[in-house]
Amino acid sequence: ELATGQSTDSYNAENRKMTAMEVRNIREQLMQTAGIRHGNSYVFSGHQSDQTPFQVDMTGQVVFQGDWGEVPLLVGEDAKIDLSTPGGAVFSGMIDAADVPPSGTDIFAVIDDLVAALESNDGDGIRSQLPRLDDALNQVLDARADVGSKLNRLERTDNYWETFRLDISERLSMAEDADLAETLAD
Repeated sequence: ELATGQSTDSYNAENRKMTAMEVRNIREQLMQTAGIRHGNSYVFSGHQSDQTPFQVDMTGQVVFQGDWGEVPLLVGEDAKIDLSTPGGAVFSGMIDAADVPPSGTDIFAVIDDLVAALESNDGDGIRSQLPRLDDALNQVLDARADVGSKLNRLERTDNYWETFRLDISERLSMAEDADLAETLAD
């Protein structure tokens, strides 16, 4: 939305510099989201859950530091759900560790390029980021859908096991009631 508005030639350099500051704040929020924890574990780090998944290198580029290890949850006999969502896929557009340069969209690079275009009052540069921002949004939406499908599967599995537990409890109660009736009859 900010980029679309600033891509028109009706904004001046001062407006665009102010917008660049706002986009920088969004980048910082994104870094915080990319480094979110659940308990003591970083969500987007794979097996390296004790390490922050993203670091800013000496050049100011954001680099994925996690791995692609799956974090499985055993939900039944020979049934497991991968709870992990690799941060490299969500934020850096990587398919796997060997995907360098990324085949997807590096969201941090897009934001950095947008900030540079805003700060230099480059309308064409701002407009060139619009398709990349759309790609970044789609990449995040795909990851969100993947997480949603995992959550749905976990909920279905939880419902299955709750129904199973109630069924076993009912059968146990019936067996105990039958044994009590037989004992009283004897």
